[in-house]
Amino acid sequence: MCDRLARVTPLARARVAELKRIYLEGQAAELGAANPYHGQTVLASVWRAGYRRMLDDAIANSPAMQAYLRRGAGRQMAHSGRTALCAPGRCAGLVTVAAPKSLHS
Repeated sequence: MCDRLARVTPLARARVAELKRIYLEGQAAELGAANPYHGQTVLASVWRAGYRRMLDDAIANSPAMQAYLRRGAGRQMAHSGRTALCAPGRCAGLVTVAAPKSLHS
């Protein structure tokens, strides 16, 4: 593996650094910001991934979500068969939970 890393060219390292910077730009973007890389498929996708991460974090850390989780609604939703946010903090995305045995238990 070390030989493989040693063969990475400076140009490839610069490209990786550029993609990381663009991801972080998306993560730091304001809500509703336009994608500055629109029309550049790869760069736009990387920016959008950072932007989506920012949205996931904003939702997971919102006062409404925190109150919802404190009330235990997150646990109740886990038994409803719906798609729900993972947890507060660094959310990994959406998860689908098992279907309920009955709707009114």
